[in-house]
Amino acid sequence: MAQIISDDLKLQRVKAVSGLKGSRHLTVLALSLYQPISAYLRDSLVGLTISLNVYPRKNLLLLMDFVAIVIPNMLVLVYVDYIAEMTIATILLAATLRFLARKPILPWKPSNTPYKVIKAKTFTKVSLPFLSQTNSIALIATSISILFVDFLVYPRCLVKTETYGVSLMDIGTGSILFISGISYALIEVTTTGSSRIARALRHNLVVLAIGVGRTVAVKVVNYQEHVSEYGVHWNFFLTIAVVSTLVALFPKSWQPFAHYIAIAIMICYECLLKFTKLEEYIISDMDRVTLLDKNKEGVFQCIGYLSCYLTGLGLGELCKKLALERRSNTEFLKALVKYTGTMTVLFLVCWKLQPMSRRLVRVNSNVG
Repeated sequence: MAQIISDDLKLQRVKAVSGLKGSRHLTVLALSLYQPISAYLRDSLVGLTISLNVYPRKNLLLLMDFVAIVIPNMLVLVYVDYIAEMTIATILLAATLRFLARKPILPWKPSNTPYKVIKAKTFTKVSLPFLSQTNSIALIATSISILFVDFLVYPRCLVKTETYGVSLMDIGTGSILFISGISYALIEVTTTGSSRIARALRHNLVVLAIGVGRTVAVKVVNYQEHVSEYGVHWNFFLTIAVVSTLVALFPKSWQPFAHYIAIAIMICYECLLKFTKLEEYIISDMDRVTLLDKNKEGVFQCIGYLSCYLTGLGLGELCKKLALERRSNTEFLKALVKYTGTMTVLFLVCWKLQPMSRRLVRVNSNVG
């Protein structure tokens, strides 16, 4: 079968994503903060149209999402050196749109709380609109990065680091798993442990099939593989399937203690890295002989990503508890600020103690 991608082009693309050291932490933080700012721009645009008595329908909303979220996030990733100027310009534009908009006559009554509790026969769900928006924008930024990374117009400082350092693409998998953990906690399914595990296995079979299909497709088209990212056969979808299945094995009664379980896993994993030769084994360029050798990065990253998922699960449990107790906006915000402050302090401490490594997914990668 003729190769779709030539060996020369494959080699060039591999070189373009190899041996990179990432960017500054402030750059990654600024790019992460720009995402909710673009959401603010989108909401301001929608508010302006409503104030003009034009109630946007699905197609118009889709266009607004593209203009106010997708395009700005594309530009800010490509022109990352101008992140400060673009952030200020976006905030000023959004504020101007808010100022121009007259007080809208909304066909619905605004909620006094940042959540909604939905109860049914088989489940109780806490809906957090801001979480859905955060997840959507994170997926948009991830998709843009994945599509652009093969082109040199995408800054190399944002591409995944080789071993140590931090970049925007390093936090993609962790962000998605963290948000998934929050979402998992918000649905209280009234099923037994065995049926819950069976349901998780059934859903993860689809993800597993996608992961296997991607591996086969990569080999068939001769697509470039950065082996130190996940390994020879492993990929993002296999990580999602494994982590989600492992979480389903935990009893439901353990979920309120997910934070403590995540911390215990982090400590145990860090001890293995520090007091054994595991870290040396993962980052070494030794010959990949066995199946574990060929996929060592992907396999051991699941330990770190499991603790990352459980950290999100713990935050989700906190949000669910506050929602079911009908806490006010102020109390909800105070709890989230307290949580964010705690994680920030932990990150700063861990950052000073050891370098970040997306290849190892150690403690500072999770709390970051």
